Amino acid sequence: MEKADTKESLDRVRIITELKLRGASRSDIIEYCRKEWGIERAQVDCYIRKVNEGLVEEAKRDTEELFAEARAKNNIIYERAFKKNDFRTALAANKEQSELCGLKTIKIEQKLEVKEKELDISSLSEDELRQLKAIQEKIEKANNIINNDIDNARSE
Repeated sequence: MEKADTKESLDRVRIITELKLRGASRSDIIEYCRKEWGIERAQVDCYIRKVNEGLVEEAKRDTEELFAEARAKNNIIYERAFKKNDFRTALAANKEQSELCGLKTIKIEQKLEVKEKELDISSLSEDELRQLKAIQEKIEKANNIINNDIDNARSE
């Protein structure tokens, strides 16, 4: 069997994506590809990897968009409630915002960071140190977001 061109490969990835999303098993997909295109398991596995990578990227994009939309809607609810002196709703919106931003997780990470400072970090690898730095940056970013939201609410 000769090698598929780019358009044909993209069509195959699209078809395999549809099969996978309809619940086809790996063996069903392999059988389909063998009958339709005359390709073997190893090549089908390459297509399946491409499908999985595409689905992961799409999920990441969707998650970011959904987070941004939820956060914006929550801000509107908070602002309207605060302006109407509906502090119960404002508090609920603030709590939801905290959960959206992962502040419970951040609080746990902060506690871990404090404990980390008590430990000797000289034995950590460069990668582990980078991970710790990334966690610290996330905590700082979330704290800045919260402080800005609080400042904005107070100024209104």
